[in-house]
Amino acid sequence: MTPTITAFESSPDRGRGLARDMRVRWALEEAGQPYNVRLLSFAAMKESAHLALHPFGQIPTYEEDGLALFETSSRRGQSSSISRSAMPACCRKI
Repeated sequence: MTPTITAFESSPDRGRGLARDMRVRWALEEAGQPYNVRLLSFAAMKESAHLALHPFGQIPTYEEDGLALFETSSRRGQSSSISRSAMPACCRKI
């Protein structure tokens, strides 16, 4: 199944790449892993549907096969478990 991440509908950094969804996008892109993006407004981030995925009402979230993650390092780890190319070369032998 293709993972879905959330991102700002209108980024407060005006597209400079400072939003935390860039970390997850970068890992997925490097791994060649396709993904979907669900864009959220600031108001939608505080609604119960999003708070169920991210208790602090922030972005990004990562959803795949019933798994929902909201901490950036966890998502990068999940991406690494899906694709060994997302792992550092020194760790691929393990």
